[in-house]
Amino acid sequence: MHKCAIMTDSGTAGRWHSRRPLTYSPDLTGRQAVSDRTCSIEGCEKPLIAWGWCDMHYRRWKKSGDPGPAHSLPRPGRICSVDSCERPVRAREWCNAHYQRWQKYGDPLADHRVTRQPCSIDDCDRLSRARGWCDLHFDRWRRNGDPLLVRPAAFPRGPEHPDWIGDRVGYAGMHYRLARMLGAASAHACLDCGAPGAEWSYTGEDPAEVTDQRRPDAGPYSTDPAFYIPRCISCHRCFDARRKAAVS
Repeated sequence: MHKCAIMTDSGTAGRWHSRRPLTYSPDLTGRQAVSDRTCSIEGCEKPLIAWGWCDMHYRRWKKSGDPGPAHSLPRPGRICSVDSCERPVRAREWCNAHYQRWQKYGDPLADHRVTRQPCSIDDCDRLSRARGWCDLHFDRWRRNGDPLLVRPAAFPRGPEHPDWIGDRVGYAGMHYRLARMLGAASAHACLDCGAPGAEWSYTGEDPAEVTDQRRPDAGPYSTDPAFYIPRCISCHRCFDARRKAAVS
């Protein structure tokens, strides 16, 4: 942005004003604007775009080297250049099938029905899927980095699991354990009103009830599934409210 000082009548410099720089404006009197000129091809009245031609003739020249006649050329229905193939052309003078083969295999004539060889692992009779291995050995390689590495069996659930924490389970973990051990509460009826159950509700009768220090607002709960019954949401909330009111 250029700035210039405006002189006042007293000859002193006045305020600084921002002014756009002056641009040269040539005199175009007598000259025809480019947008008003038409294509140089005889009989074509389309506006000029480049090289003295309109957009149609300019594109035609770029594609074939010849701007051609003034009128539009009919587009013939081209067929695939592969012998004995009569499908319409999609790209590179090939139909969609041969074009896809060229993209995938580098050759439009490649046979896409590749015969699957047996798995290269000894004593494996399965057909290969990738890298010379069958589905089983390929998945082992993808997961473990070795097609011969067999993953150990999943650890059993419940107390037999090496990471079982027993009664040290938290509030959320106990409710997850209830779903695993007792199933969904929605499969049972609410023991208060008979409506379909929705949640497992602690009865408040466990003398060894605990509180999750990470969630003190959740209230006491039990680590024994025997002290839980199915309740609907409404009955569950009402029961918890009565129990908290009695404690307070």
